[in-house]
Amino acid sequence: MTTNAHFTFGTDGKRIVFPNANQNGVIRGARLHSSAAQGTLPDIDLWLFRADIANVADNAAFAPTDAEALTVIAILNFDTFVKGGTNSVGFFTSLYREFHLTDPEKIYGQMVVQNAYTPVSAETFTCELDIERFGY
Repeated sequence: MTTNAHFTFGTDGKRIVFPNANQNGVIRGARLHSSAAQGTLPDIDLWLFRADIANVADNAAFAPTDAEALTVIAILNFDTFVKGGTNSVGFFTSLYREFHLTDPEKIYGQMVVQNAYTPVSAETFTCELDIERFGY
């Protein structure tokens, strides 16, 4: 199962800034927050791309094209979420994944649910990437 649309890191006034047009970086970790705390917590793969991808219909199988697959930066598996009352949080740490961006201000993401997770109506997922610039 996938969300009904991919999303972009570096939008809504939050830019990924690389000085002097240097577009190299390292993903050190990530945090994924859910506004719900279901009995069965999600097992989510977050696919990160350096180029824009096509939207996937809600609940459709995620099948990136060959061209899209060639732009994958990383695939992060959030298989351990922790409940925090009315929400839950998953962390992905100890990561060191270098990348080079096509667009210096954007990374594109697609969440893919790997288990029998049932989302709550109006549930919101918020993801943050821990990115370090290098080579500047």
